[in-house]
Order: sequence, then C-alpha cells, then structure tokens
Amino acid sequence: MVRTGRALSRIRRYLRAEEQETGQRIGREMLEAELKKRGTSIQALVKKGALKSWLKENGFKEANEFLVKLAQGNLSLVGVVRDLAPLDADGEEGITSETALARIMEKIRRKGTESPVLIDGQEDVLVSFARCCSPLPKEPVMGYITRGRGITVHRRDCAQILALDQDRRVPVEWSRKAKGGTHAGNIRVICVDRPGLLANITKICTEASVNISRVEARALDDQKADCSLQVSVEDVESLTKLIRRLEKIKGVISVDRVGSTLG
Repeated sequence: MVRTGRALSRIRRYLRAEEQETGQRIGREMLEAELKKRGTSIQALVKKGALKSWLKENGFKEANEFLVKLAQGNLSLVGVVRDLAPLDADGEEGITSETALARIMEKIRRKGTESPVLIDGQEDVLVSFARCCSPLPKEPVMGYITRGRGITVHRRDCAQILALDQDRRVPVEWSRKAKGGTHAGNIRVICVDRPGLLANITKICTEASVNISRVEARALDDQKADCSLQVSVEDVESLTKLIRRLEKIKGVISVDRVGSTLG
C-alpha cells in the first residue's frame, strides 16, 4: 500500500515508538510484580539510588531502555531482581540502614523490649505470619525481623523462632483492632476409618461457621484414618472450640492443632 520511501520511513518510526512504549509498560509491570514478592518496589529502589547504580553498572543510560530489553526477554528477570533485591545467607532479602524497616528496627530497640509492636491481624508490607506455626489472634506471639519482608510473626512457643537469632526477635502483640475471619488454623484428626466420618467432620465445621479451605485424608494401619484440615477461623478461641466439638464425634480418637501441614 505504501508508495514512497518517506511514507515507509514514517510508518517504521511510528511502529518503533509503539514498540518502545509497550515494552516499557510491560517491562515495568514484570519488574514491579517480582519486586513485590520481595517486599520492595521500583519506587523504593529509585529512592535508595539502587536502581540508578545498577543501570550504570550494567551499561544502561536510562531506565526505559532497560525496561524494553526486560520485556523483550533480552535480560533475565530473575537475575535482575536477584541483583536489585539480593538474598542474604539466611535466604532472606537484603536490607540497608536506609530502608524503612531498618528505621523501624532502631525505633523498636530504642524503646526497649517493654514496648511491643502492635499488629492488627492482617498481613501488610511490614508484617507477615509464619506458616510454620500459623499464629492466631488472642494467643502469645513473638516477632522476628527479616531482611526485606519486615516482621514475621510466630507463636511464642514456636520451635523455629526459638532457634533463630535472638537479637532479631522483637516483642509483638495483637492490637485490640485485630480483625479475624481470614486466619488459617491447621488441625489433625485421627479417627476410625469408617464411611461418613469425614462428612460428620465437615458438618461440625459448617455448624460452627468455619470454612474448610483444604483437607487431606489418608488411611492408617488398624483401620484408622489421618485427616489434616486447614480451616479459616477468627482467633485461637474459635479454633479451640472447634477442636472440642470435633473430639465429641463418635469414632474420633484425637484432634490436635498443628503447624502448616498442608502444602
């Protein structure tokens, strides 16, 4: 359709411009998504000067050129993120004294161990809940300062946090504003392997207004069964009440709360 070289040149310039704009947008979205998994963002890296330094070290004059190459697959997204938000020896994200978390750490330590960090029961940028013990509102908890992911909250008697660096443990407690309903509680039911027993367990959960998010069951020796359930409960009291009700089911041998047993 194009008759002149001038028109062809203009079309090519337009397509290149469109390609650049699309590439920048896609590259930014890709990078932002991966950085979010490590508790940081492009804006945070720009503010610290980390992105500018990385671009200079890798021969990029501007961020847009880098984003386009990232979108085109000419750069390894995993490698870039590893450089910008590196892991330390413990497998945790790197942190410098300039980050918001470092300032919070200093503030906590200045106040001393008698001033716990209040948590409202919901995960956010600086607070997450340990899967190894699945802490619930209204039970004693302890915080552990990670590098890049903020404070991870554990149950106070969790074996994992007791084995971690004591200097990075901080006192935390549930805020009175703590909201429930989305907290995972894990329980293990040992019972007689008979038809209808799992249905009975499900019925009790329904009557208690507790949602079962995952369930795994396997047969044991001596005609017994092992049922692992992940349920959504408001707090530790709700989980305890559910356990007491499940223990009353005919054929149930034991019901115990466990850590995160479901993959």
